[in-house]
Amino acid sequence: MLFSVIIPAYNAEKYFSECLSSIKEQTFKDFEVVIIDDGSSDSTSAMADKFADSLRSVKVIHTSNQGLLLARRRGLLNAQGEYVVFVDADDCLRSDALMLLSKTIQETNADIVSFQYSRDSSFKTMSGLGLPAGLYENEKYESVKSYVCRGRFNNLCGKAIRLCHIDLNTTYGAYRGLMHGEDLFQLLPIVDSSSSLMQLNDVLYYYRPNDSSSTARYKPSQLEDIIRVNRRLIDYGNKWGGPCSIEASVGEVNQYLYLLKLSELSDSDDSEKSTNFSSISSAMKREGAFDRVYLRNLRFDNLILCVALKCRFRKLAVFLILLVEALKK
Repeated sequence: MLFSVIIPAYNAEKYFSECLSSIKEQTFKDFEVVIIDDGSSDSTSAMADKFADSLRSVKVIHTSNQGLLLARRRGLLNAQGEYVVFVDADDCLRSDALMLLSKTIQETNADIVSFQYSRDSSFKTMSGLGLPAGLYENEKYESVKSYVCRGRFNNLCGKAIRLCHIDLNTTYGAYRGLMHGEDLFQLLPIVDSSSSLMQLNDVLYYYRPNDSSSTARYKPSQLEDIIRVNRRLIDYGNKWGGPCSIEASVGEVNQYLYLLKLSELSDSDDSEKSTNFSSISSAMKREGAFDRVYLRNLRFDNLILCVALKCRFRKLAVFLILLVEALKK
C-alpha cells in the first residue's frame, strides 16, 4: 500500500463530509484512510463510522480528546502505507492528488514530496510558493533545512512523507495539548531523518480559512507552546550547523512576532494586550532570542518590532503593526 491518509477530526461535522468526499473521489486507489475521532461530541464520530462502512480501506479510531498533535501521532502508529498524507477534517484534496504524488514518487523516489495549497476551493489560486519547484537531494537538500528553520515550510498537510522517516518510536505524551507550532515541532525530526525532497508547483490541497481555529486568536497558552517549539528549532538549527543555525534564530524571533501581531490585532482590551507584550518580551529575553538573532537577517518591519520588544517600547510596536496591516489593505 503506497499511501496512508491520516485525518484527525474533532467536532468537525460542518465540513467533514466535503473532506471525506474528496478522499473517496481520488482517482488513485492504492491507499488507506486512518481517521482519528479525537473525542468529538457532535456527529463527527457517526460520520466517520458511516464512511468506514462505505470503503474497506478505512480505519476509524475513537479516542478521548487529546489534541491535534497526539491525534496525528495515534494515526501514524496505525498507518501501514509507505507514505503518509495528512488532511485536516475541514480541508480537501484535489481528486488527482494521490495520483500525481504516486507518479512523482515513482519518478524521484523522494523521501518527501511537497505540494502547494490554496485557500480557494477551486484549487486555482496558489497560497504559498515555498521552495522553488525541483528535486532537493545531496548538497541541495540543505536548502530544505534552511527553509524549515526560517519557518517558511512548516505545514504537515502539504507533504507526502515516507513513513519510515517519521520518529514513530518517540513518545509525545509530554506534549499533550501543544497546538501552536505543532506542525514545525513534528516536522523537524522528519526533515533531519530524510535526505531528499521533491517540490511540486501543483496545487493539490484546499486549506479552508477558519477564524475559529485554535490558533487564530492569541491565547497565553500559545506562548508556552512557542517556547517549547523554538527550543527544538534552535536545537536542530545548531545540529545542522552553517546557515541553519542563523536561520533558526530568525525563525525563532518570527514565531514570537507572529504571536505579538495576533495579540495586537485582536479585540482584547488594551491592558490585556499590554500584558501579552510584556510576557512575549520576557520570554524572548529569558530564552536568549534577542542575543541569538542577527538583526540584519530580519525583514525590516520585523527588525523594528524585535527592537521594540527588547526595549519594551510597545507604542512603537503597535504603530508599526497597524501601519503594515493598513498597507496590506
